[in-house]
Amino acid sequence: MFSKGEKGVHTEKLIGNHSEITMNQLLCEFYQHKKTILLVTLLSIALGIIYILVSAPVYQASAHISAPMQGDIVAFNKGNLWGDNKTIKPMSVDSVYAVFSKELLSASNKKYFFQEYYLPLLKQKPQNNASLKKLYDAFSKKFSIKIDNKLSPGQKATGVQYDVMMKSTNPEQAAAWVKQFIDLAKERTISSLIGDIEKQRAVVIYQLTHKIDIISRVAKENRTDQIAKLHEALKIAQSAKMNSALMQYTLASESNMAYMLGANVLQAQIKNLSERQSDNEFIPDLRTLQSKLDFYSSFVINPKDVAVFSSDGTVEISGTPISPKKEVVIATSILLGLIIGMLGVMLCFVIRVNKAV
Repeated sequence: MFSKGEKGVHTEKLIGNHSEITMNQLLCEFYQHKKTILLVTLLSIALGIIYILVSAPVYQASAHISAPMQGDIVAFNKGNLWGDNKTIKPMSVDSVYAVFSKELLSASNKKYFFQEYYLPLLKQKPQNNASLKKLYDAFSKKFSIKIDNKLSPGQKATGVQYDVMMKSTNPEQAAAWVKQFIDLAKERTISSLIGDIEKQRAVVIYQLTHKIDIISRVAKENRTDQIAKLHEALKIAQSAKMNSALMQYTLASESNMAYMLGANVLQAQIKNLSERQSDNEFIPDLRTLQSKLDFYSSFVINPKDVAVFSSDGTVEISGTPISPKKEVVIATSILLGLIIGMLGVMLCFVIRVNKAV
């Protein structure tokens, strides 16, 4: 260290005959006070180490999601097994994954998860809307969904993949939250898709039921009309005293000369038609319509039989904390220590130069 007189001489030598500070002068000053700079740097490193020790390690849990396979969505298309693809709109892998992607990224799904899954586990409870907003903002910083391949115009939804990530000091809890969020989006997607199928099925059932009712009513009315015609023909046959058939049944029916069948045949036909309990056996295509109605009324889609996305089945947890990053903290501490130490030395040097001038 220099005495007061020596410092003046040293400063005078450095500044020479002018007041401008050169790089060489600064380098000399840094060298003269290298111990001070080193001490400040060591202090900064110590503070960085303390920060690492007192900071709770933050881990990240993540799950990778991609489009489902064709076999995963087969159960959604049970309504098309009859063979009439126009009855219920068939679902493709792309259409199913598009609905799931929408649910996964929806703000409503995120807010519902925050309210029902995340918030109840927090020790700090919101007292008002302002504190609730702060907690939600903090949650949004911890939770994120990374889109691996953004959807471009004309590209199918199946080309997009997602990484759902959650940060927490508790790695197991972070993994549980990731799984719960994905399950929530999955349940909403399946519920939405099945609900859409149910609406279409309800329309089909109504149409089939209505059609069966109409043709059954028409068949009954036709039988009533036929009985009335036979009664009229019977009166003619009885008036003409024609008891036996004088013409084949087909010819008599086609020529509107049913009375030619004779009173005995006409009475038997009237008795048979009047005592008939049902016309179903005589209605063309009725059994086909009834079978179709039974099919659409009975098929059930079990949510467990479908999948709306593909994943490796596990939620990955980072092996080492993502925060604080020791290497980054130490490197930053060294850099800050050097900068602060050099700035301090430089400031003292400038002050001495100004006083000497």
